[in-house]
Amino acid sequence: MESSIIAIDLGTSTTRIVAAVTDDQKPYGLSIVYTETQKSQGIKRGAVYNKEDVLKVVRNLITGAEKKFPTPRRRTTAAPTPAAPRVVCVNVGGMNFQTSVITEKVNIQNQPVTRRTLQYIENQAENNQTQYSMDDDKVIRLVSLGYAIDNEPFNDDVLTHTGNILEARFLCFKAKQKCISLINSAFPVAPNKPTNYYTSTSAKAVVALSSSLKRDGVVLVDLGAGSTGVAVFSRDALLFEVEIPIGSDTITSDISSALNISSADAEGLKRKVGIIDEEQSRKEYAYDLANGEQINFSGSFYNFVVKARVEEIAVYVASVLTSVRKPNLRDSKLRLVLTGGGSLLANIEEVFADKVDAEVVSIPQPDLGQGVSSIEFAAAVGMASLAARSQMETISEPVLPIEEPVVPEPEPAPAPAPEQPVAPEPTSTPEQKKTQQQPQKGKKLFSKLKDTLTNLFDDETNTKY
Repeated sequence: MESSIIAIDLGTSTTRIVAAVTDDQKPYGLSIVYTETQKSQGIKRGAVYNKEDVLKVVRNLITGAEKKFPTPRRRTTAAPTPAAPRVVCVNVGGMNFQTSVITEKVNIQNQPVTRRTLQYIENQAENNQTQYSMDDDKVIRLVSLGYAIDNEPFNDDVLTHTGNILEARFLCFKAKQKCISLINSAFPVAPNKPTNYYTSTSAKAVVALSSSLKRDGVVLVDLGAGSTGVAVFSRDALLFEVEIPIGSDTITSDISSALNISSADAEGLKRKVGIIDEEQSRKEYAYDLANGEQINFSGSFYNFVVKARVEEIAVYVASVLTSVRKPNLRDSKLRLVLTGGGSLLANIEEVFADKVDAEVVSIPQPDLGQGVSSIEFAAAVGMASLAARSQMETISEPVLPIEEPVVPEPEPAPAPAPEQPVAPEPTSTPEQKKTQQQPQKGKKLFSKLKDTLTNLFDDETNTKY
């Protein structure tokens, strides 16, 4: 059965929606039926701070999407037509999530590895992370980093291989529970409650990066408005992802403060001029403001403001790659791909090439197909595609006859022996107690004297005596 998917990209400046139906014959496994964009409200750096404002935007977008979904045909019988499964995806960005690498093991008892086995160990990892996480963290996604059977790693598919101990490594994404609760409360009632959460950077990687780039080694830098996402891929797997709390809005704010102009004028100036190269920075520039006035500024001063902030982001990306290279990418020459609104700044690729030890490459704008011509919908389309893959894998998963894998449990400790009842001491008169204590004192004194003499004349330990 096909599933209907609604993917909502809650951006700092704009909110976008993509409504689609799963279709493995179409690009990204989707048949897109609706797209729309509205200006964001109540969001800052990817975090919801005013749910009522977000609710207005989300309701308008979902209402438009609902009208585009195909209506199920009515049956001639009285039984109602079952509704298609609904999946609602939302991105969690900004400083609302963190990542960590975790390892889980299960005993597969010399049975072949199946999809159900992999699902079991993934569920175990998620349950363990949820159990031992702080109260304000929630596991939103697990990404497989590879498997090993009896300490033998598998770079290829681990399915059907046999052994005893299956070990799995995951990249675990955790989001702030407060952020998740606010996003949930901003949505209408079921079935439009969010069921899947993704990061914008991971979602964009689905449509922005080719399989060859992911296989050979690539870092995706998503220059958003409120923050910058960094995702590192190698051998077609996600190795690491992090969010930097600096985005293109910070550059706009710097221009506004330095030139004493409005944020709207600063944004327009940033998009028009971008980053000035070394030769052009010696010139003087003029810019017409929205109120009809004109400002003059030197290219060197403008570059001092803009280029310095971009270099700060690039240096942060370089430090991330240094920490990832040590255990994972020692012999790999990475390529770097810039995406997001900030990547449209003129000459930004030169700045990153100078600061980051990676080859900066440009990619053609992906063809999202089905009327989606703008790369701005990449995050929403990527989320919908990830959800579609998950749905298709769940539907096509075969029922297998083997038993569930179990975690080896330690042998139970032997039960303590029951205590023997102690008989009560007989009562004695004071004269009897005095008589009983005298020989005990004599015995203790004799025993102590005997031990002293034994140690004193021992042939092995005290031969000098």
